[in-house]
Amino acid sequence: MSATGLTIYGAHFSRAARCIWLAEELGVAFEHDPIAYADPALKAPPYVTRAPMGKVPAIDDHGFELWESMAINYYLANQAPNALWPADVRSQALIMQWSFWGMAEVEKAGIAAGLHTGILPAEQRNPETLAGGMKVLAKPLSVLELALHGRDYLLGADFSLADLNAASIMWPMHAGKTDLTAWPRAAAWLDRCLTRPAAINAFALP
Repeated sequence: MSATGLTIYGAHFSRAARCIWLAEELGVAFEHDPIAYADPALKAPPYVTRAPMGKVPAIDDHGFELWESMAINYYLANQAPNALWPADVRSQALIMQWSFWGMAEVEKAGIAAGLHTGILPAEQRNPETLAGGMKVLAKPLSVLELALHGRDYLLGADFSLADLNAASIMWPMHAGKTDLTAWPRAAAWLDRCLTRPAAINAFALP
């Protein structure tokens, strides 16, 4: 058990980053084990007893073990009252809506777009893969663009867990400098979210 009681497992360049980001936003003390997604230790004890899928992230909080990044963020956000997790059930439902939207509608195509725009070395980028990813993203990005009309964040004027979860899913597009000029509000929102100090620390950006 860590000295703080909470350990977050997973490298910065993984889904663990969204858990690290939230912990930093909340001011929660934690220790970080930057085990990488390709590390053979993920498939062997003691890690696989903590996270039976053998993937990151996972946490150990005073002996309570949990895996899946969105479940971890829901757990961390509910430890104490905070501005990122509003008390009213409708705001909480909207947070879950945008979190599931990101996982279901954006993540796979967003990773492809980010990789083949700028994350991968130029010789490994595939224009057809990029075009396919952007075709899939056109509808969800248009939905996001409309939702941000007249507001800075998904729930209104203030940054919340809805923004953190959704923006963390879209991080590859931001890192790869994917062209989002067709969705200017979404692009500005993503930049606002991912240039927060806690986000920069979580993703270990320069």
